[in-house]
Amino acid sequence: MKDIVVVGTGDFSDLVADTIENDNHRNIAAYVVDAKYMTEPTYRDKPVYAYEDVEKIFDKDKYSFVIGFTGKKMYTQRMEKYNQLKAMGYELENIIHSLASVSKTATMGDGNIILQFAIIANRGQIGNCNVICPKAYINHDVVMGDANYLAPGFSTTGYSQIGNNCFCGVHSAISNRVKVADFTFIGGGLFLTNDTKEYDVYVPPRREPLKRIKSTSFEIFNSRRTEV
Repeated sequence: MKDIVVVGTGDFSDLVADTIENDNHRNIAAYVVDAKYMTEPTYRDKPVYAYEDVEKIFDKDKYSFVIGFTGKKMYTQRMEKYNQLKAMGYELENIIHSLASVSKTATMGDGNIILQFAIIANRGQIGNCNVICPKAYINHDVVMGDANYLAPGFSTTGYSQIGNNCFCGVHSAISNRVKVADFTFIGGGLFLTNDTKEYDVYVPPRREPLKRIKSTSFEIFNSRRTEV
């Protein structure tokens, strides 16, 4: 079994590391961040290296990678790192908490993070590099693309579709057969009953997209620490 290298340091990285080490019982060998963000030689008692040097340092047969940051601009940065590491020939691992439930009939790509009590029901199709938070529920026959963030308590009903680079807020929900387009932002607590268009922003109590604003125009998270 390969040792794991985590890309990024910060709040989300800490959460992912806790799952890797204390639930999956895997070894984190090191962290990597972009050279311009390097401030300390270690993080959580592990060495920190410049991301630009990964091919010089980490043998592809001995190390795999986990994207340990969320990324700005609706997760485009997260997907950029994923694509770069894949192009280098590294394995991107799925990190699945032991208390999550993934149907044997579901299919999944790689680089996903699935946290405790999340459920992926029968015949679900999950792409790559997604974050599925605790108690998120992906119902039967749901198709989801890449680099999405599903917040705690998010849920879908059957046959719905989620594109790429979407944010689905805490306790938001998608109705049966609804299609969520790429880069859609769905605010917490909102029940979506209609298809969306790219870059739409939905916030409760509204049921229509906001005008003159795109989902990539604002920050979703403000981490206490540098992420990449």
